[in-house]
Amino acid sequence: MTTETVESYFRRNGVKYKRMSSGAYGVNLSFDCPQCGKKNKATINNATWLWQCFSGSCDAKGNELVLKRERGDIYDIQGNDGIDLERLRNEQFAEALAARAAARNDVERWALDLWSHPLAEGARDYLAGRGISRSVAEGACLGWSHAWPGREPMHDYGMLMIPVLTEPGKTETCAMVKVRSLNPDVPKSDRYRRLAGGESVLYAPNGIDPSKPIVLVGGEIDVLSVIQSQWMNVCCPTTGEGSWSDVYTKQLAACPDIVIIYDNDQAGRDGSQMVVNTLGIHRCRIGRWPTTIEGGDANDVLKEHLSEFDIFMMQTIVNDASVPKMAGIIKPGSLRDRIHSMLSGELAMGWPTGWADLDAQLGGWRPGEVTVVTGDTGCGKTSFTSQAAAYQAEHVGHGVLYAPLEMGPVRQMMKWMRQRAKCSPRKLERSVADGYITKLADLPLFIFYTREKGNIEAWRNTFWYARTRLNVRFVVLDHLHASVNVGKGEREELEGMSQMLAEVAVDTDMHIINVAHPHQLSTPKGAKDRDNVIVQLSDLKGTSAIKQFTDNTLSVWRGRKADRSKVVGNDGYGTSIVYLLKVRDEDGMEGRVPFRYDVEAALMLDDNVSSMFTNTGPKQHWTETDD
Repeated sequence: MTTETVESYFRRNGVKYKRMSSGAYGVNLSFDCPQCGKKNKATINNATWLWQCFSGSCDAKGNELVLKRERGDIYDIQGNDGIDLERLRNEQFAEALAARAAARNDVERWALDLWSHPLAEGARDYLAGRGISRSVAEGACLGWSHAWPGREPMHDYGMLMIPVLTEPGKTETCAMVKVRSLNPDVPKSDRYRRLAGGESVLYAPNGIDPSKPIVLVGGEIDVLSVIQSQWMNVCCPTTGEGSWSDVYTKQLAACPDIVIIYDNDQAGRDGSQMVVNTLGIHRCRIGRWPTTIEGGDANDVLKEHLSEFDIFMMQTIVNDASVPKMAGIIKPGSLRDRIHSMLSGELAMGWPTGWADLDAQLGGWRPGEVTVVTGDTGCGKTSFTSQAAAYQAEHVGHGVLYAPLEMGPVRQMMKWMRQRAKCSPRKLERSVADGYITKLADLPLFIFYTREKGNIEAWRNTFWYARTRLNVRFVVLDHLHASVNVGKGEREELEGMSQMLAEVAVDTDMHIINVAHPHQLSTPKGAKDRDNVIVQLSDLKGTSAIKQFTDNTLSVWRGRKADRSKVVGNDGYGTSIVYLLKVRDEDGMEGRVPFRYDVEAALMLDDNVSSMFTNTGPKQHWTETDD
């Protein structure tokens, strides 16, 4: 291969040509096709030497070597330095044969044949015509085979062998082999096959890095085209855009940002939506290839933009990818993998709450649901939700976002420190208190606080960011009414916030706890005061919206006297009850769960205290005689 331009070669050999478009990677020229002879039907890039005939009956294409062979330009056997090039080629071929004999497996032998076998020239030209460099092809261990293993060759074109390795560059980890026929007579629909056996895994020549956005494209050549742009974190399904496997889901389980860029056609759009339905809208974005070719793909972008398709263009494409909207008509079969994951994976049962008695009744915190926690002032709503959130972060391992709109971040931290130290933080020495702060800081625990009210879109985006960037799965909004403006329009804002929380929970598979305060409570008939009232769903501000958009409603009750005298048992604990007023999931049930309440630690503890209850409701557990 030479380093001269096409123009200098054409001028030297009297080839007529016309200048066409000009770009960053040189100009394009039109000339008479060397194969069919049609005038000005072939175009060639002045710098890359990639050319193609656009005559409907020809479609010849190739690189510099193919062009010069078609024109009959024969190189001298003797090089300028006096070396016998024919002898050198024979020696190189002998070395290639020796290397082939020493190869450990078929993948290595196919890779050697791609660059040394004389009949593999068509495969090399095919890659060059696609804009795939030798370095990228070698990095992916691409190969060539003259015949299907165990069969006689049917033609001289052979096949491009695409090994799917589970460890980058290690040929011994080949899980399966895709085969691309190079015979131009083979219909497009039949060009790709796979060798018998093997496992369908994602094609990712450079592996999968969960810490970076992973680009999911439609096919293997698209993957290589993206790698050609120097974007390395890319993969594709080996079963095509129209299908998905549980194996793929597991391979991408740790990836929080998946950018799906299938072909720009209806099949690509359908395939993208299927992947979103399977993996979840919370971690998927859908992009589009910037190409003028109808139904274009990544390789079309590479061929159309040449050197402009670099890491910067690819980063722009990824940045422009948007979160899909869950709308439209889908087939039941497209939900198959997600249903299986709900039945057998982490979605099969709710996450443990930290209280065995509550788990037995509620069934755990289920992803995709909203739980409203309510109760009278000072009954322990924040203690309950703080304890629940810390348990998720420390024992379940979920990222947790806590929004203490009423208490503020400092008092919220003091609440967690109290629950861990089992005493007031003010009783702790500075070094001990700092140790508790460090322990909390080491948890996947995030605090969000804002004074802005009524900005529903800002809240939605905050939750999306927490899910996709911080891997948050558990959210506590304490409390709902502090996020909206009081007065005119309050009810509409409550409805909007409630609906948004329900949508985000479903779309992201997070569980959201929404603390809601009751409206002014009425005093039960015959009672001297309104203490010890069990708050019902109908007592909440903005009842209709909250009731409509909640999956579970828990009402926290704690016994106390009107004069606030001591309400602690002989064992040093008080009594709390969580009433399950609403449980939408069929695997949970409404009812009540009793707790022991450690007042100093602000902790609710499991306790089987059925003896404290009568058939008519709660019975206070006083130390002194109840008058």
